[in-house]
Amino acid sequence: MKLHPKSFTGKLYKFYTYDFVQHPGKNRVVSILKRFFKNGIEVIDDETQTRYILNINDLLCSIILKYGHYEEYSIKIAREICGDNDGYFLDVGANFGLYTCYLLSANPKLKSISLDASYIAFAQLLTNINLNKLNNRVQLSNTALSDSY
Repeated sequence: MKLHPKSFTGKLYKFYTYDFVQHPGKNRVVSILKRFFKNGIEVIDDETQTRYILNINDLLCSIILKYGHYEEYSIKIAREICGDNDGYFLDVGANFGLYTCYLLSANPKLKSISLDASYIAFAQLLTNINLNKLNNRVQLSNTALSDSY
């Protein structure tokens, strides 16, 4: 899995923020750019054509923008486990849907039960599921899991 910005402006943001030389006004310019991209930056995985809208103010999304991946080996192992089997994948703490969208895009027979307690992350999860047209293969819950009430 290697994610990269889909649009030219997203690529420009990534280059300026992470690769361009440090200069005295850079933090101010990046702050202005973040306001411009307040709705997020769309990234895509070339292999599975999985798309995500990333919130650039989120640390996890910033890591993905900078390096092109997050939890690379965990995702690889999850994909190997799911293989081309049918059945359900349980994504607890789904956040914006990194595992859910990727695994469902990689395996058309797989379904998912995805949970996240954060209403902000859950909204991003819904956006990314709709973006990838996976609505009919995901059961969602905006809740937390615990061993007590």
